[in-house]
Amino acid sequence: MLKNKDISIMDVTIRDGSYLIDYQYTTQIVARTAAYLDEAGIGYMEVGHGCGLGASQNLGFKAGASDLDYVKAAKSNSKSMKVGVIAASVPTTTSEDIQAIIDEVDFIRFAGNCDSPKDLRSHINLARRLRPDVEIFFQMMRCSRCPLDKIIDSAKTVSDMGANIVYVVDTAGNLLPEEIDRIISRLVKNLKIPVGFHGHNNLDMAVANSIAAVKAGASIIDASLRGVGRAAGNAQLEIVVSILQRMGLAKNIDLDLLLIAADSEIECIMPQKCGISSLDVITAVANIDIYPQKRFERISNVSGINLIDIIQALGEDKTIVEPTTDSISRVLQKLGADADSVLKKVGLLQATPSRPAPAPAKRKIKVVCALKTPNLPYNFEDWMLTPIIQQFPNVEFLTADYKTGMIEGLAEAEVLHSFIITPEMLSLAKKLKWFHSAITGPDKFIFQELIDRKIIISTPRGVHSIPIAETVIGLMLSHCRKIRTSIIVWQDGVYDSLRVLNDLPRAFELEGSNVTIFGIGGIGTELAIRCKDLGMKVTGVVPSVRGKPGFLDKQILFENRIEAINDADFIVLSCPNTPQTANMIGAAEFAAMKKTAYLINVARAELIDETELLGALDADKIAGAASDVFLEEPLSPNSPFLKAKNLTVLPHISGISGKYWMRDLVRFSQNLRRYLDGEPIIGELDFNRGY
Repeated sequence: MLKNKDISIMDVTIRDGSYLIDYQYTTQIVARTAAYLDEAGIGYMEVGHGCGLGASQNLGFKAGASDLDYVKAAKSNSKSMKVGVIAASVPTTTSEDIQAIIDEVDFIRFAGNCDSPKDLRSHINLARRLRPDVEIFFQMMRCSRCPLDKIIDSAKTVSDMGANIVYVVDTAGNLLPEEIDRIISRLVKNLKIPVGFHGHNNLDMAVANSIAAVKAGASIIDASLRGVGRAAGNAQLEIVVSILQRMGLAKNIDLDLLLIAADSEIECIMPQKCGISSLDVITAVANIDIYPQKRFERISNVSGINLIDIIQALGEDKTIVEPTTDSISRVLQKLGADADSVLKKVGLLQATPSRPAPAPAKRKIKVVCALKTPNLPYNFEDWMLTPIIQQFPNVEFLTADYKTGMIEGLAEAEVLHSFIITPEMLSLAKKLKWFHSAITGPDKFIFQELIDRKIIISTPRGVHSIPIAETVIGLMLSHCRKIRTSIIVWQDGVYDSLRVLNDLPRAFELEGSNVTIFGIGGIGTELAIRCKDLGMKVTGVVPSVRGKPGFLDKQILFENRIEAINDADFIVLSCPNTPQTANMIGAAEFAAMKKTAYLINVARAELIDETELLGALDADKIAGAASDVFLEEPLSPNSPFLKAKNLTVLPHISGISGKYWMRDLVRFSQNLRRYLDGEPIIGELDFNRGY
């Protein structure tokens, strides 16, 4: 006998399904899918990055659009359906990520392991303060690894934290319908808030388990069109609805529209190899979630131990909820492998014995953050470090003014987080083992003594990507929509439409125009995605052969850059300064550009022959240029660049944003954790490449 009058359904096609296409859903697909789901009568739609809110910028798993763009796309076609996102703990999701999206969503689902819900307490408190009316769901992951009493205790904690609904998640796809019935029934009996269910399909039981959850009293269940999702996927929405309707539930949902949406929007973009694999079955039987799967495949290859044996051994260790480096090490040792050697080779432990070893986490180490400087509009404040200090009780933090001559505490520092490091600073830093820069370009501070000391050097690669990409879009629009010309004419004290519109090249649109981007790293990727969304044709210039990402129309090797320049309306430089790229835009390149081409440099001044640039502008060889960087900074009052024709000068500000310190400190926190655990640092400098 059913214990509920009806059931709500959360569609997770876009969020969970994004794993299968490398998180590259377009906003257009999201909008169209939302229109189908809304008209069909689905109550909730979860969008955004598969790994959670903020994962694109904080983890570096770049999505096809921002979380906010996905939400707006879905809401644009939703009349009654509620749209929201899933969020995780730091470092995946930061408080700034929540603040950026809270006004746009109807709900946020917070995801944490079933044994540690309190990790999300501060995030939930923040969401409640900012939006008392927002619906808060909590996703208790890996429930099959916890005893029932622990699940109930955690669910009560979640309820006390202010969640509106708590979800049981069968992450490994291990549970059977009778087990789902037992868990859901007990939770419904012991909680004052509704209970939901999210089932994975490793044993082809996601639909059956979802129906069992409904019969046991669940108020909301997850499903996705075609069953798309990580690994074996989720309960298939079309099947779930058809069964519920036979049970007398979900009568308001239009099944035909869901079938059309699955066929027209989802099936055509999903990879052919999709569904339940043998490995999915094995992980379900072992009751362990191996994520990411490729990491465990590498561990198997390096160790010579069958992957199935590794999975089974992990499953047998009842202390494991989610595999960690320590638990994987224990299992490898049990199976007779040299665990440290294997983990070093796969990147889970530091693999460079010639470098000074990172400090053990239990020993008090000293970290100096010399980030206070009057040279930035957004000053670093001591309170910004508070969340990091709380994460690392065995680390002594000292904040200091940035002075190249003398930084307080430098002599005792094992870790320094600052802007640049000089030979003078290095001579004082006798105990220094890791320097993390707050600027991206290492060419500004690399010297031989630093290399000889074998100090770990890292940069915040990617943290400037969004503001710089937005700056480039602004410069493009300023040029093609004649905004710059309008300002110049206005400064002459006249209102003259014809003078603006007759200025060459004539006004045109970004849509349909060609942009060539040199360097498809963090900045280039963010820019390319935005250009693609604006309807531009995007060509990427890269240093070596690699797979072409979906947001590029063409990909051309650096050695063939003239081909990439020939047809470009916009040429954007976003690559590092290396021996290969120095002076890469010179006489030959300017000669190859169209007379209507517009050059934008947001990378390094050394990439352009500045004399040739001035000549090309003066002779009208190109329509114009914009630069955020110059060999002489600041420019002197008599600099020819300040009087150059059709040149927009920016005073090295394209990477500055009110979110700068948030992004920088999230990256530093991630890397400090890796440093203490002996894992590879994100953004570590490769001296051979120069970046």
